[in-house]
Amino acid sequence: MKIKTFLIVFFAVSLVFISLLSSLVSGQTGPVQEAQVWRCLTSTHENAYDYTAYAEGTGFPTDRDVYLVTCVGEGNSGGYECTTGNAQYDQLLKLAGDADAIIADPPGKTRTADGKVSLYVEDISYLHTGTLTFFGVTLGVPSQEQGTGGIEGEEKSQQLGTVIIPTPTPVEDIEKCTVIGWDPFGRVFDAKSLEPLPNINITLLDSNKNKYNQPQTANPLTTVKDGAFNFLVTEGSYYLSPSVPINYTFTANPILNPNYQSAYFNIYKPNEKIDELINTREEISRKKPDPEHRDIPLDPGSNQVYESCPSMISYGAVGINNNTRIEGKVSHPLTIVSVIQGDKELKKT
Repeated sequence: MKIKTFLIVFFAVSLVFISLLSSLVSGQTGPVQEAQVWRCLTSTHENAYDYTAYAEGTGFPTDRDVYLVTCVGEGNSGGYECTTGNAQYDQLLKLAGDADAIIADPPGKTRTADGKVSLYVEDISYLHTGTLTFFGVTLGVPSQEQGTGGIEGEEKSQQLGTVIIPTPTPVEDIEKCTVIGWDPFGRVFDAKSLEPLPNINITLLDSNKNKYNQPQTANPLTTVKDGAFNFLVTEGSYYLSPSVPINYTFTANPILNPNYQSAYFNIYKPNEKIDELINTREEISRKKPDPEHRDIPLDPGSNQVYESCPSMISYGAVGINNNTRIEGKVSHPLTIVSVIQGDKELKKT
């Protein structure tokens, strides 16, 4: 698979979100009545029995309402939606997410005496293979500094590509928002062409090699253009079982393209056990297991290899003070993404 380029083109007339009156582009349905200041929150997983996450941040104005926003990037649908969990607050902020899709504590907004906020979110009913990002939003409060997440550490969750575009008065050292997803996770790919494979059913098996059944876990998952899968699981041991098209094989010793390590790693083999266990010092300290990444190669042998062109899976943009944060996921690893305004390339990643 060659390195491919994907362009995100912005026209000057559409850059309404680069002002201090910014709000999330995908959720905006009309002009915002008051200036919105969005600050990133740092987030971590909490509980694997349901979709529970914790987020916190600092730098918020005291004795003012802070709206706590959960943004869901749905992996297989390509959606990018935000909600406070309260329909009235969503209408105020011009958000298009489903307020009934989450249970938030505190419910939608809070006030702070010390500039710190925190948020628990659970029962995220429409998230099965997606990701979460969290924000604190204030109204009518011009910000002089960037709010930052309050958790330090090495959160090794799945990450989407993120580009920060400074505007004429950029905020120095802007803090990137944490993006979290669930695991075990990885991609299914053609062992020869290295292209991600869509329409592959991935079934998660428990330690006895029976189908894993939990109400909050979609199982099996069907890959889309990016070949990606990820499951929400409790602590334990698991196996992955992919459906194999007639012109492919899934073996312990596939003939891999010599360049596979540039895009894939932790190659999964048939009947290989995946331990989601808290059994290292770091995991014990965090009280949760490390994310487990596995990529699954399917070998076409002498058959025609699979090839496709890069496409956008999900996309979102948000104005954070004097910057615009662009987040998204494309179908192919090693894809070069350029952000262009008019004839000027602003960023490349």
